[in-house]
Amino acid sequence: MINKLERNKCTGCFACAQKCPKKCISIEKDDEGFLIPVIDYNRCIGCNICEGTCPQLKAVKKNLPIETYASYTRNEKLLIQSTSGGIFAIAACTVLEDGGVVFGAEMTDDGIVRMCAIEKKEDLHKLQGSKYVQAFIGEAYIQVKEYLLADRIVLFSGTPCQIAGLKSFLGKTYEKLYTIEIVCHGVPSQEMFSAYRAWLGQKLGSEINHWYFRNKEKDGWAQIDKLVLKDHSVYRRENLDPYTYSYLKSYNLRESCYECQFCSPERCADITVGDYWGLKNYHPEFYSELGVCLLLVNTEQGLDLLEKIKTSIVLLPSDYENMKKHNSGLVSKPQRPVQREKFYEDFKRKSMDAFVRQNMKVPFNMKEMLRQWIPHRVRLMVKDIFVKR
Repeated sequence: MINKLERNKCTGCFACAQKCPKKCISIEKDDEGFLIPVIDYNRCIGCNICEGTCPQLKAVKKNLPIETYASYTRNEKLLIQSTSGGIFAIAACTVLEDGGVVFGAEMTDDGIVRMCAIEKKEDLHKLQGSKYVQAFIGEAYIQVKEYLLADRIVLFSGTPCQIAGLKSFLGKTYEKLYTIEIVCHGVPSQEMFSAYRAWLGQKLGSEINHWYFRNKEKDGWAQIDKLVLKDHSVYRRENLDPYTYSYLKSYNLRESCYECQFCSPERCADITVGDYWGLKNYHPEFYSELGVCLLLVNTEQGLDLLEKIKTSIVLLPSDYENMKKHNSGLVSKPQRPVQREKFYEDFKRKSMDAFVRQNMKVPFNMKEMLRQWIPHRVRLMVKDIFVKR
């Protein structure tokens, strides 16, 4: 039974719930606000299908990268709307043009992150950009299988554990299924994000209508969030915001993230994409203020997808060893900091004011504050003056 899995090892992919023939596994919140599967033993028939489907209990095939690149899309509009190099966006457009379906994480205007499917390019914006929240998978795997059985092309994008859950749920390969995973840092809970978002809206004097992580409008390919309020927008550097700072420091991740088996050189998805941090050290001529992806092609299916989008992207072969030096999510799980020990316990028992002040405290950072208040173009002008000297 799925109860053989220790609760802190569950990733929340819910392959078990979607596979259960009796639908006796429900989704409930645990003490920290993370969603977990719960079995109704009055309806359970002991078939153990859930256990055989769980990617934490059953090994999922993983592959070392076949080819590795630095890359970005030639479509500047898609590039600006994407977090880094826009490779997922161009792959999605290609699949949609072929009559396919694309799955990815959407953040609704009220801040709920969930897996959804789109069939029109006009809806692609829903799936673009980072979301520092765990997406609720719902019945996405069931829907993927239905589309595949209807002979539709499917592109599924998600975290590595979500890809593993999908492949374990399907139990076989499909010629028309393509998977893209992000280089994942881990996931905070929806309950935590929703509470913080409401609190911050009160502090800003207006309800937050939408939150765009890693927005490129003010500073290009940087870590700046755009918060859309009722009559204006606010831009916040992630290292100065308590929620995003806590995320980047791994204070608020799901317990299973600290034991992640998917942060390794072997990958679950056909293609892996992420920010190519450290690019300037190895390919300064390829650097773009609008963002560059590291692109790992891990399977023959990934090579097929790359062939389909090759004319729409810029590719530069790049050394995987260099990528690993600046992106720990490629090779190692996040370390569990001491701050995590009582983080969610305090979240539940303290007022939000006290919790933010005491548990999400952001240290003084003059460099980030200057970046927050001095426009990007001014900083570049000053930098050019000192370089010329």
